[in-house]
Amino acid sequence: MYLRKRVVIGVTLAIALSCGPAIGRADESVDTATAELTPRQQAIADRLDRLRAEYAQSSDLRLRILYSTSGDVEVERRPDNGFYARETISAAELYVQARGSTDPLVLDLRLRRCSVQTKTMDACDRMDLARRWTQADTQNQVAWLTLASVLKYRGDLGAARIAFLRAAQASRWHEHYSDIAQLVVKAMPGQLSPQLRNAMLQNALAQAGAGIPFDALRTLGAYCKEDGEMRTACGWIVETMVRDTDTLVALTISVPYAVRARMDPSIVATYQREADAIHWSIPLIVSAGNLFDDTDNATSRTNGERLQALIDVGERRRGEQVLLEQRIGKSEAAARYVAGLSQAQLKHRVDILAQQ
Repeated sequence: MYLRKRVVIGVTLAIALSCGPAIGRADESVDTATAELTPRQQAIADRLDRLRAEYAQSSDLRLRILYSTSGDVEVERRPDNGFYARETISAAELYVQARGSTDPLVLDLRLRRCSVQTKTMDACDRMDLARRWTQADTQNQVAWLTLASVLKYRGDLGAARIAFLRAAQASRWHEHYSDIAQLVVKAMPGQLSPQLRNAMLQNALAQAGAGIPFDALRTLGAYCKEDGEMRTACGWIVETMVRDTDTLVALTISVPYAVRARMDPSIVATYQREADAIHWSIPLIVSAGNLFDDTDNATSRTNGERLQALIDVGERRRGEQVLLEQRIGKSEAAARYVAGLSQAQLKHRVDILAQQ
């Protein structure tokens, strides 16, 4: 599955958003440019495939869901002329296994898994899973926004608006990005070569992309354009999101969403400064690279330590740690980041905010 693929690790998804709030699929951060693997790289790829197969048979339901598709496609085409994803565990079987779960992460992962085009995806009940998530995690705005997105997709617009307003009453914002990365790392074998450990840590961050709530964020952005109580609710949600989020994706899109909510310009500027400062820190945290980087042990070990530090605390907190290590304040870091943008990038930022 991994042969001759180059993979950009999950954190670079935030970098892709640095010039605007566009929200895409998590797998859009994957660069599938081909390159021949060395024998050692091929060995790493083979070992990584075996570990993924082991995760799909784990006693931990969360891991089974996460690794329940192989990344390959079925030969048989879908009615829309696309291809089905190949399942290592069917969506139907996973739905039964998760039937009684009250674990918010299980419910979130099941919802996302039900959106993957597979032969058994029709056995899922996304509405049931979304409602159960709000019951299990009542104070999480992400759960309510996800329910609103499912209701909108089904055409129940009145109920979707109610769910959105209920999201504004919730007291916190919690994505599962870091939870997923830490889950994968905890399951890693103890004795790994520096190169294989580095590859596994990159894989953990790539898997963590499943924890970025794209549907919830799209729904939030759409309702932020409305007037009255919907705009007020949007402002409350954005404020909580900025306070609680640990992902640069959410920090980045908070800026145009705050503009849509007609929040005070000084608040919008604060959000922009926060996002820009963390963006500046990203190259000092970790670099995008080949999943099968064939470097020496010392370099691989150093890269692995940097990845582990990121996974331990998350993108935002690690960025703040780097600023402290560099003895630079957020205002200065933000200014340096903006100074490094091209004229086209700067114009794009201005245009995006003007369109809100």
